[in-house]
Parts: sequence; C-alpha cells; structure tokens
Amino acid sequence: MKFLIDNYASNESTQPLYFDHSLKELNHDCSLVSLGDCSVFDALDTIDPEFIIISAHRFHRHLIAYLQQNPEKNIKIILNVDYISNVDLDLLLQFLSNQNVDVLFAFTSNYSMPQTIGRLNVLKMLPAADNNEIMKTDFEYRIDKAIIVDSLTSDISDSKSFHVVSTRSELADKVDICSASVALRGLYKNYDEVIIKDMKQISQVFLEAILNGNKVYYDNKDQDEDLAKTINNIFKLDIDLNYSSKNKTTNFDDIKKAITEKHLGLNRTKTLLSQIKGA
Repeated sequence: MKFLIDNYASNESTQPLYFDHSLKELNHDCSLVSLGDCSVFDALDTIDPEFIIISAHRFHRHLIAYLQQNPEKNIKIILNVDYISNVDLDLLLQFLSNQNVDVLFAFTSNYSMPQTIGRLNVLKMLPAADNNEIMKTDFEYRIDKAIIVDSLTSDISDSKSFHVVSTRSELADKVDICSASVALRGLYKNYDEVIIKDMKQISQVFLEAILNGNKVYYDNKDQDEDLAKTINNIFKLDIDLNYSSKNKTTNFDDIKKAITEKHLGLNRTKTLLSQIKGA
C-alpha cells in the first residue's frame, strides 16, 4: 500500500516519523513530507498515494482542492484528531463531507473522545516510544534528577542535584534543558531519577524516559488514582510510579520489557493498519 504522511511532528511527539519508519519496515511504500512547505499538487502527483495520514490541524485548502479535482484517484484520508475539541472536530468533518473529502477513519490518544462521530470511526491509540535513531551524546554526566515540566508557576528546589527539563519552547530561557522529545531520549540515562511534574496522561516523553532512563515517576500536586490505575492497566503490572509514595517502584525491568513488546511505534503502526482492509 502507498502512504503519504504529512509531517505533523512536534516537540512532544514524533508520531508521523515512527509511522513512516514502521510502514517502510512492514514493506509499505511511504513518503514523509511537509505539505505546508511544498506544492501539494506536485507532491501528490509525484507520490500518487492511496492514503494520506494528516493532522486535523494541518488540513488546508490546497489539499482539499487536489482531492476535489482528482476524484478518480480515490485517495483516503486517515485523520489525527489529537488536541482538537469535539465541537471543532464536528465542524471540520461536516466541512470535509460537504467538500466530498473521504475520511476513512480518525485516530486519537484522547480516550474521552466518542468511539464514533456520525458514521466516522474514531480509533483510540496511546502514544508510543520512538526507538528509532536515538542520538548518542559525545559526553556523559551524572545528575540525581531530571525534573520535566510543562509550565513553571514557582521556583523548583531540591536537596539533590537536578536539571529542570522541558519540551516547551516557550520555557527555553527558564529551564536548564529545553529540547524536543526526540533529542531527550539520549539524555535520560544520565539521571538517577526522571520526575514528570503534574503529569495528566500517558505521553511519548513518559514512555521514552522509562525505556531509556533509570527510574521514572510522576509528581502531581493532588493524588491521582485514575492515573495510577491507567498506568497499571497499560503495562498490566502492579506498579507505583507516584513519586510521593513510600512504596514506589524501584525496579523498572518489567516496565521496560512491556514497552519494548507493546508500546513502540511499530505496535501503533500495526494498530493503525488493522483499520485498513487488506493491509
């Protein structure tokens, strides 16, 4: 099968990159392009895809125009709908339907989203750890803690050595290390503990920190029993990753094994393909 993936990667997620890598590994023809930075008509004429994987946030008029002008190609859209409200998604899907754009199915990591929207199936799919092409650093160091933040509402202090780390570009001048998740993977091993502050949900950063680091915990202001249950359900293990817990997990071997077996980009790509007849 022939896929075109619009590169909607961000500092927090490399999903389109690991889809591209895994589809090729599974012997599909795949091209990763940034449709916002090229001629859509030239790209689609050259690649001639059967399927386009794209984020709802990056759907634009040139792609719609191409699909309308080339109905005989019967190109199917696979739509990532992360970080979009149900109301906005309803409006987008109605607009695409009115433009005769064929959305095969949508997918999201937001498990609160309905299973169907109208006649459109919504596939629920967790983020994955991206284990492709991990960059090696030219130096190593040993620090007690990496404290990962999405925001800084107050100063962070600790009795041990630590770095404050973020993937958020707006925090670049406020933290010790600001980088995309893809670059952080090679740094986690340098910390005895990685602590994610105010973690709301399972993220690629969380999975990659466990896979490539030593000990990884979440540190939330309020006790979050739902998050603890979600983590145990995902890994099918009885573990405690709450940093404030007296009985928190210290051996991560089984968790690393679970991620390697079930939560890599290849696993998510197979889940995506399971929704395509004949894939």
